[in-house]
Amino acid sequence: MSYLCKALLLGIVGLAFVAGGTAIAADKTLTIALKEKLDTLDVFVSALEEPLRVVGMVCETLVVYDPQLHIQPLLAKSWETSSDGLTWTFHLKEGIKFHDGTPFNAETYRQYLTDWFFPKSFNGWEFEPVKEVNVKNEYDIEFVLDRPFPMLLKYLADPWNIIESPAAREKFGDRYGFDALVGTGPFMFQSWTRGDRIILVRNPEYRHGPAFLNNTGPAKVERVVFREIPEPITRVSELRFGEVDLTRTVPENMLPEIERDPSIQVFTRPSFRVIYLLCNMERPLMQDQRIREAINHAIDRTAILNAAFHGYGSIAYSLLPPGATGYWAGSESFGKNFLFFDPELSKSLLEEAGWLLPPGQKVREKGGERLVLNLVTFNVPRYSLPAEVIQAMLSEVGIEVGLEIFDAAAANARLEAGEFDIAVSGWAYNLGEVTLDLIVGSQSIPNPNYARYRSPEIDEALEKVRLGQTEEDRAEAAAEVQRRVIEDQIVIPLVVQADSLAAKARVGGLEKVTQHPWWPELVLALEAYIKE
Repeated sequence: MSYLCKALLLGIVGLAFVAGGTAIAADKTLTIALKEKLDTLDVFVSALEEPLRVVGMVCETLVVYDPQLHIQPLLAKSWETSSDGLTWTFHLKEGIKFHDGTPFNAETYRQYLTDWFFPKSFNGWEFEPVKEVNVKNEYDIEFVLDRPFPMLLKYLADPWNIIESPAAREKFGDRYGFDALVGTGPFMFQSWTRGDRIILVRNPEYRHGPAFLNNTGPAKVERVVFREIPEPITRVSELRFGEVDLTRTVPENMLPEIERDPSIQVFTRPSFRVIYLLCNMERPLMQDQRIREAINHAIDRTAILNAAFHGYGSIAYSLLPPGATGYWAGSESFGKNFLFFDPELSKSLLEEAGWLLPPGQKVREKGGERLVLNLVTFNVPRYSLPAEVIQAMLSEVGIEVGLEIFDAAAANARLEAGEFDIAVSGWAYNLGEVTLDLIVGSQSIPNPNYARYRSPEIDEALEKVRLGQTEEDRAEAAAEVQRRVIEDQIVIPLVVQADSLAAKARVGGLEKVTQHPWWPELVLALEAYIKE
């Protein structure tokens, strides 16, 4: 049968072709498992990660990162900056509407920013240098700054900084995020059965996907169903034997089994979550760098990776993970000079600091004081398991560790109050420049700079990260911060947790998704299809 005849036949029975002649079922549903019960789809309110899986298919950002982490147009078609860096003008794509019929233009975008996003979003603080937003004409909008703000584009491309219908937010009020979610994306919100599933339907008018994708719209599936399945065993079982087509949330201990399943395709990559040990610099003992270095060299990161993460992930040599913006490519070669396992060196440093091991004893002493540290962490495996391993490792060099594991609220309270010596924590964010600012910038003490990290040199470099005149200047400043963090060993990187995506073999189009270091929901929405 010729391709022409076959195409005509498939058009009759509701099928379509993708590149290479693979038949797809245009009326099929893609079912995705979420790892937790959602609180709301309003990203101004929810601090959970999983709502973004849904929101990212419904709502979009002004600009977007491509797989090489270069910023490309999405709802904007172009932009320019004044010579003094104080005025940014964005030219918006024409003819786009929000799902409720509200036109997307300069006035609705201004209204959304000034009435909703800037004052109410978690991320509104990022845009503090924006003095005013002016409508130039129907499709041109101007950001006027009170000082140069070269990070503006990166913040506008942040997946959390979505654009929503201001009319819908006004109409639904406190019910927004429960009864409505209205953006410009390839899928439209249909319904949410609390604790069970969220249903999205294809936006047939979508035509403005980013140019680096094979498909710029509409989406290739009719519906996306998100099922809330917090139990890992149930989630994986539904993937292998039930109605779930795809999940990002396979626990490391289950990956080997499903990797052997020929009906499942599995992808892994470094996540954005770096697990680290932090030292409380308000404790006199932690102010002695020899003690911090001794702790560092007593830790076998490979053993942590194997014991806590079943070998999935990688050793961390930076506060930032590969794939985050601002990540310094020289981190690994530089970090290996500092972050290595050497228990004999650890013992030598402790002795140099005056902490000696009395004959027949297991805990070092100095002036009659025993070397006992309090370690605080969270009651989730990615933190509690490494903490347990570290407790055992430090005991091998003569440091007794009292381990306290709390739920998230209690652990955060202890860390913020400084009631700890050392802690195991972590951070996950794709904008690395923001991570550096929050974790080691002195303005972020005591939360989330729990270590009370105060460094004039780092603060100066962070200012250059924010305001450097060129991308090269800002990248070098970010690299300088990463180098100093490793040298100071106050926040000590341990491992980069792995991220996984597993899907039934019948799901196609995942190549473009997995080529992007962020696995964005927009890419999944536009590229995924169900094979016939």
